[in-house]
Amino acid sequence: MFIFSIGQTLFMANVPLFLLLTGYLNLNKTISRKYYSGWKKVVTSYLLISFITIIVCKYYFGDTYTIFQWIHKITDFSAINYAWYIEMWLGLFLIIPFLNILWHAIGSRRNHLFLIAVVIVLTALPSFCNRYNLHIVPAFWAGIWPLMYFFIGAYIRTYKPRIDKKILILIAVVLCLINPVFNAIFVHGRPMMHIAANTEGILLMPLPVIIFLLVYQADVKSSVARRIFTSVSVLSLDIYLFSYIFDRLYYPMIGKWIGGAEPHFTIWFVLAVTAVFSSAWACSWLKDYILALPAHIKKKTGPEAVAD
Repeated sequence: MFIFSIGQTLFMANVPLFLLLTGYLNLNKTISRKYYSGWKKVVTSYLLISFITIIVCKYYFGDTYTIFQWIHKITDFSAINYAWYIEMWLGLFLIIPFLNILWHAIGSRRNHLFLIAVVIVLTALPSFCNRYNLHIVPAFWAGIWPLMYFFIGAYIRTYKPRIDKKILILIAVVLCLINPVFNAIFVHGRPMMHIAANTEGILLMPLPVIIFLLVYQADVKSSVARRIFTSVSVLSLDIYLFSYIFDRLYYPMIGKWIGGAEPHFTIWFVLAVTAVFSSAWACSWLKDYILALPAHIKKKTGPEAVAD
């Protein structure tokens, strides 16, 4: 469990990495009809995958919600347990061009760093300090923590910082060791205490930034690896949404297989994650393929195809 608690800390960087990438890739988006038409693909994926999830949950898992309850769960983003990200993303998507206006208007590197520092104080500091029934610092604005990662991603895009990879890896290892070492020494006979909080808190906030800095300028030479990374990146949101179905399917199944055999949990965990990811990727690829069929058919049977 010491090893798994290290992994848990590392994997908490997942959503912040999406947000860092959003800031990095969307820094030059402007207020335009073309930009705002981009909501359609995400919302269509959410609604379609929600419908598929509802069908599976009702007829395979036996969930007993009424049709009105299911509709409500779609509108409050709970039909898929992980769909809170869609709700967050929709708001971020709407304000990105205005965030970019702010970023470009600031101008200097010093003021960009000051903006990031202010957002960290508003979000990461209270997320770390106000725990265990304590309220030490003002926390009214803590919910805007996605902006913290967005602006850090924008900073990386603007200034392209390069830090020694050995230093970055060392810091990442130290951060991942905080929770397991503390619990191994001080916590016994109870669930693990997340003394380092999460990646919304100031102590672990650097972890996803470090991971991003380690890989954002990587030059992948292998054409096979490039194709794999491209496919995963294009389908990443759908994979994330589809994974809920396979989490519910595979983990209880594997739990029955291994029972209480804890020494065997590691290999089963790796197999479970691989199975969930592969299944979610396959469904995402199939969904995109089916939705693209009308366009392919039209292209093959249209006037241009006849002329050829």
